[in-house]
Amino acid sequence: HFENILDNHQFSFMKNESGVNASLEISKCIFLYKALMQMKNIMCTSRLEEENLYLTLLLHKLSKNDLLQFNACLRDRN
Repeated sequence: HFENILDNHQFSFMKNESGVNASLEISKCIFLYKALMQMKNIMCTSRLEEENLYLTLLLHKLSKNDLLQFNACLRDRN
């Protein structure tokens, strides 16, 4: 179900018109962190589901630096 969440308009910033992923800035990382917390409230997101979301982001070909920033957000949460 994470595919549906990522396809949601809330995540449209991840792709430009041509479908190529845009860079994930710190503010967007914070947005993803907040979205993750919101998902936890709605769906009782498990660690496995968080990892699935992380892998989905990886499959969306975010840069290594983008992934490090996102991972830092997850780490800050714990």
